[in-house]
Amino acid sequence: MNSPGSTSVSIFTELPSALSAMTVRELTENPDMCAVLVEYSCLELELADWYSREPRRSSRGEFRSWITEGRSLFDRLDEIQKTARQHRQRQLSASMITDRS
Repeated sequence: MNSPGSTSVSIFTELPSALSAMTVRELTENPDMCAVLVEYSCLELELADWYSREPRRSSRGEFRSWITEGRSLFDRLDEIQKTARQHRQRQLSASMITDRS
């Protein structure tokens, strides 16, 4: 069961809202989720930089390279979300086992 004042987050469907719904205590007590938060924050900065460098579509080679770079960033986002879901599922499973004891 959750500690008083904590927020319960179901399996992540949207990483930003899920992370913002977790309390600081939940994040600091779970190093895996701290790592996910750091990874996600870094990726947000990289995405902002990537968006700001969008070339003109008439420059096909540059535009293709930019799209390829973006796909790789979004693939990383998918991996971060998958990792977050796995960690959260383990956390929820562990809390269920603890609650039964």
